[in-house]
Amino acid sequence: MNTVSSLYEPGRHCAVSGGEWSEQRAQTAIQSIVSGALSARLENGYWPNNLAEFPLSLYDGVAGIAWTLHQLQQRGYYLGQHDVLCATQITGIDNLNGDKSLFEEYQVPVSQSFYLGASGVLLQAWKETGEASLLNKLDALIAENQKHPWLENLWGAPGTMIVAGHLFKATGEERFAEHIRSGAAYLEQRLQTHPDAGCQMWNINLYGERTWLLGAGHGFVGNVFPILTSASVFDEATITRWHERIVNTAIRTAERENGMANWRQSIGNAREGRDSMLVQQCHGAPGFIISLASLIGTGHSGFDELMLEGGELVWAAGSLDKYPGLCHGTPGNGYALLKLYKKTGDALWLQRARTFAMSSIEQRQQFTDSDAGPSYSLWDGDMGLAMYLADCIDARSDFPTLDYF
Repeated sequence: MNTVSSLYEPGRHCAVSGGEWSEQRAQTAIQSIVSGALSARLENGYWPNNLAEFPLSLYDGVAGIAWTLHQLQQRGYYLGQHDVLCATQITGIDNLNGDKSLFEEYQVPVSQSFYLGASGVLLQAWKETGEASLLNKLDALIAENQKHPWLENLWGAPGTMIVAGHLFKATGEERFAEHIRSGAAYLEQRLQTHPDAGCQMWNINLYGERTWLLGAGHGFVGNVFPILTSASVFDEATITRWHERIVNTAIRTAERENGMANWRQSIGNAREGRDSMLVQQCHGAPGFIISLASLIGTGHSGFDELMLEGGELVWAAGSLDKYPGLCHGTPGNGYALLKLYKKTGDALWLQRARTFAMSSIEQRQQFTDSDAGPSYSLWDGDMGLAMYLADCIDARSDFPTLDYF
């Protein structure tokens, strides 16, 4: 592990530690995470989050914590009672715009976002209550966000297409399937052929900078994920066209070396200060594997081999030297290994994923003991780690809130 390679930056990683896989240790860590989060809750019902301007959000706030506790209870990992219900706090929905001064500078809407805005919060509130009025609000939010000028999934249409996909699967209502189809058509109309890579991508305008972004956090694979995960709403010709395009772009933009593969944050000019070779869910091989795993085994020449090379890179790079979260932490990377296990049946990938789990437990303890303290969020902290530990126990590869809700 930590083999020197031009495909990642060793200084961003550390050796995998934590010892052999122990289901009991993983179970104990889940219980510790849940009890710690509940005891850290503030009197106002929120948590001392890193992104304090999004206290209700799915990514970093109440909605994500409520979602996680519900999932852990359903699966028998958390047997206690709690009153963490997102629906009781949605009167604060108007405060989900984050740093208003920042976004006023770019004059774009941000309140509809799946991850940080109202659609993720209302989706969790609907799950808790089943109120039809919330479905109507979500329907309107998805429609409003469809032509967002930032063609990426954190703020733009691809994120709210994920919401539409969850709602279509849950309700069967055609209005949500139509949101997915119309969103995909909007994205397809704006594809361009990259002059050097020779494949179709989006030249994405984000935070005042325009660049050909690739990753799951803001780029190409994040945009196509909701199309792949809701493939059933498209006719055969449309989904075939998307499959061929996605595989071609993944292959043409990959950088490969010694049986490993990774992807840059962007092709050509990078966003300022964003030219590092990352290995994270948001940018790099883990996000590619997680987002495109449904295409493994579908017969596209060279694609399966490329995904396996990406997995070898994730393993070789080792643990991320960051708090063990989903977006940019060791558990998020571990889901790529779980995906490869599920798609290939090779137990080596499950063994590696579980090794990452043990390392993540140790990392959490190190950060908790430091001045940094614990993080309680779903996407950036302990809730995501708890879900990863449960999925390693159950050998389950579904990524939280993306593959299911």
